[in-house]
Amino acid sequence: MNKRQGGAGDQPFELALHEFEASPTAGQNARLLQRLQAVDGLDLPVALQRVDGDVAMLVRLLKPFVAAYAAGARGLADASPARQRATSHALRGACALISATPLNDALRDFERAVADGNVAQHPAALAEQAAQLQQQLATLVTQLQAALGEPSSGR
Repeated sequence: MNKRQGGAGDQPFELALHEFEASPTAGQNARLLQRLQAVDGLDLPVALQRVDGDVAMLVRLLKPFVAAYAAGARGLADASPARQRATSHALRGACALISATPLNDALRDFERAVADGNVAQHPAALAEQAAQLQQQLATLVTQLQAALGEPSSGR
């Protein structure tokens, strides 16, 4: 493996930044990391740790997330509790992969509420929660698109 071994105080963000500073496109790469660090709901240090400081790999994870969820996650508002749970679970997995921790936590709570049968008991409350999740997802996707230099979905 071609891995840089850091000292005791090195963090994934600092390691990635150091490696990018040594590359020919240092300025571009440092700006990318700064833009990603500004994305609300993305835990960049954890994300970088997950990919062992490989920013190019992180970008390869973020781009499909943005593409897959640019139009939202419609199944969250579905009338079928099974579809709501399946959509929530799939989105939770994607959020965990990219370290979108706040959205992942909110989806976990939603998934539990649906599994507990709260759809039938409190349909308006769950519909409101689904709408809030959609908004949180839309904000995350929009910010990621801007950070990655991707065209926006026009929402």
